[in-house]
Order: sequence, then structure tokens, then C-alpha cells
Amino acid sequence: MPRPHPSALVCTLTAALMFSLATSRVVEAQPLRDAPMRSFALNGIDMAYRELGTGDPLVLLHGFGSCAEEAWAPFVDSLATRYRLILPDLRGHGRSTNPSDQFSHRQSASDVLALLDSLGIARFKAVGISAGGMTLLHAAVRAPARIERLVIVGVGTAMPDETRAWVRETKLAALPPEVAAGFRGCAARGETQAAALAAQFGRFADAPGADVFAPRDLSGIGAPVLLVQGDRDIFFPVEQTLALYRSLPNAQLWVIPGGEHVPIYDSMVPFVSRTLSFLSAR
Repeated sequence: MPRPHPSALVCTLTAALMFSLATSRVVEAQPLRDAPMRSFALNGIDMAYRELGTGDPLVLLHGFGSCAEEAWAPFVDSLATRYRLILPDLRGHGRSTNPSDQFSHRQSASDVLALLDSLGIARFKAVGISAGGMTLLHAAVRAPARIERLVIVGVGTAMPDETRAWVRETKLAALPPEVAAGFRGCAARGETQAAALAAQFGRFADAPGADVFAPRDLSGIGAPVLLVQGDRDIFFPVEQTLALYRSLPNAQLWVIPGGEHVPIYDSMVPFVSRTLSFLSAR
């Protein structure tokens, strides 16, 4: 199947990003905004997070370039009726710091586990979007006994070459205005932070092998995992998600027809109901 031209990738990314941002901003998430922002010093950073709701802990991890408040606005009201939500900003995102100016999913997993240690949470359920989903898979590889259930949205093992070539050239000043606005939307420290995130995103094109999964890496994750994937994802083709599905001992696969990268913001996709059903299953 032919891959899209790089210019088409830019258009697709722009459309997908702006759809998700517009959707999240339409939904008023005042309870989330009212929840106090706290932070812990860990792993050389200050990691900011919010808590909302009561019940068993449910960790929600946003995608790269976003933040907890932006990514989860459409969903928190429903999820907080059933769970104690833990909503961190990943390192360098939102109000979390990142003095090293480096980002890897492996390091991000270490940060999240350290945050949960600080909160006294031994076992947890979690939902992760894109980079947040990759973070959760790394956390599950590292500490499988701590994971109860995972919902992972828009992940894979490697970008296609055409996408990689475009991602490698990512710089804030060269992005379409709508995409640049997405990086700036959650950058609490302004232009410098947004530019750093865009540059880090560009380095994903040449991510070291230690930050990329081989299917065998996942064989020790015994917890149930729901993989959610759009069949038109330009970053991770659905064939990769199928390989992950086959490598996880207790996985379910939900492919969304016509879905782009992170297709959960479409009002026609029953993401919350499907997620709650999966998380509560025995």
C-alpha cells in the first residue's frame, strides 16, 4: 500500500491535532482545572500532577506535546465518577520540568513509577495516549506486577520511513501555524519550552534501539491490555499494533475504521464506555 507524500503527512497531522485540541476545548473540564496542581522532585525533574475523583487509582498519560489538562478534558468527568485519577504532565510538558532537554519513553516510565511511589500507589490501572501509551508499556516491562490493566492508544514499534523523514525535520518555526499552536498550547514556560518539545519530537525519528520495542519485550506483561488503533495512523501502521497484540499474553485489539493517530476524540467513537467496561472487567 503506498505511503502518503510528506506534505500529505503534514496536512494529516495538522487535521488530527487540531481536531483533538478543538474537541478538548469544547468540553468544559472545570473540575480538572479546579483540582490543585502539585509536584514532586524526582529523577532530576519537578513532576507536576493533578488528582481528581475517588476509587481505585487510574493513571492518565497524555501524548507528546500535550499536557494532562488538554488531553483529558473531554473524559475526566466520566472517569472521575469511578476512579481516583492521577494526571501527570510528562517530563518537560505542561508544568513539569526537564533540565536535561532529553526525552525518552523509557525515562518517562521511570518518572511515572517514581511519582506513584511518592504517592504510595503500589498497583494501578492506566490509560495512555501515543507517547503516554509507550511510557506505560515501558513501565509494564519494567514492573509488570504493578500493572492491573492498561488501555494503550496509538502506539507501535517504529515509524514508516516517509513519516520518519518528515518528523526528523520538525522545528517549531517551520511547522504549520496550527501544529505550532498545538505545541504552544500546553507550554507553561512559553516559547522556549514549546521549541524544545518540537525539537525533541524531531529526535524521535532516530530514537535509539533501547527506546523501541521488540515484540519479545512484551511477553512478560501478564495484565490485560486494550490496544486502540486507527487504521489510518501515519505514525504507527496498524500492522505494528497487530504485532504488539500478538506479543502480549492477555491483549485485546480495537481497530477504529477510518481512525487517524489517536482517534478517540471523535464523538462517534465510544471511547469512555469501552474503556470503563474494559477497566472494570474481571
